[in-house]
Amino acid sequence: MPTEVGKRLLDRLGPALAEVESALDVVNSARDKPVGILRLNVPVSAARLVLPQILPRFLAAYPDIQVEIVAEDSFVDMLAAGCDAGIRYDERLETDLSDLNAFIAVARAGGFRDAARAGNMSPSGLSEAVRRLESQLGVRLLNRNTRSVVPTEVGKRLLDRLGPALAEVESALDVVNSARDKPVGILRLNVPVSAARLVLPQILPRFLAAYPDIQVEIVAEDSFVDMLAAGCDAGIRYDERLEQDMIAIPIGPRFQRFATAAAPSYLDRHGRPEHPRDLLAHACLRGRFGSGVMPPWEFERDGELIRIEPVGPLIVRIGGATELIIDAAVAGTGVIYLFEDWLRPLLDSGALEPMLEPWWPRFTGPFLYFPERRLMPAPLRAFVDFIKNLSSEP
Repeated sequence: MPTEVGKRLLDRLGPALAEVESALDVVNSARDKPVGILRLNVPVSAARLVLPQILPRFLAAYPDIQVEIVAEDSFVDMLAAGCDAGIRYDERLETDLSDLNAFIAVARAGGFRDAARAGNMSPSGLSEAVRRLESQLGVRLLNRNTRSVVPTEVGKRLLDRLGPALAEVESALDVVNSARDKPVGILRLNVPVSAARLVLPQILPRFLAAYPDIQVEIVAEDSFVDMLAAGCDAGIRYDERLEQDMIAIPIGPRFQRFATAAAPSYLDRHGRPEHPRDLLAHACLRGRFGSGVMPPWEFERDGELIRIEPVGPLIVRIGGATELIIDAAVAGTGVIYLFEDWLRPLLDSGALEPMLEPWWPRFTGPFLYFPERRLMPAPLRAFVDFIKNLSSEP
């Protein structure tokens, strides 16, 4: 709650900022070409297949406009997400069982906090799951107030039918798994897009061949989420992102690097940087996390660490729209800073030219993490054992 001084400041700021925006609009209307930021909320498929044919020409035609892409496939309120426009296909998602389980947990506990505490989940994750389920079904399932959360009449009927049915499904799978030589079931993994692109392709085909009765579902996102509340069995994260009270084992390469590169045509026009700080004078293609944080570009050489905040014409949500900034870099729009393994095919082909390689920072590879529990689901146990065996191979 604002203090008295805060209230007065708020009363003055609102109209003032609105006037500033209005004034900028007047300026834009008087210019030959507009200036400002355009934020687009798009599905990942559109970021990969639609925008690469459009954005380079648009950015070339309007050099004073900075475009920020938020690429995600969940159904969000585009305006509430701070975007000006969006791209969507006319389709509906099937109801996720994890959302149904979230509804059951909240309804039985009588509140989001109690349900989260009992299930080692986050209240916000449960709330989002219930909102998503209600939106997909088109009905309100829970009545909420400041003191309690109770099911609506429709919610009660759904709860009466769902609870026993889902419990029976889990029980049946456990019985089947205990009697099989090889486990059966679903393994849900929450991973960053970089792991889905660079780590899992070397692992999943062999795992699925070894366990043909296990179905793997990958939830790829780079926002910090409660893995359990999201309905996943395990996740992949880099060491600085590991959740507390989790078991972690190495997965994939033990060391990686970030690389800096640009198209030869871009470097021919703008020059080749000799020091990381030279990038401050270049058009840089940047990423922003779902939390709103835009990480700096880091460089390291002989113990010297340099962090810079470059600027440029294109910003994308880290994860879903990564391929878009790669395409933009190849098209000569600007400089890219990304995993070396991701850019390696383009570096080897000459589509992108490496720069500042002695400064590329090296960091520890990712980990598979999962909660410690007495009875681990059979698909997860199989995957953990498989990863451990891979690590022991010569």
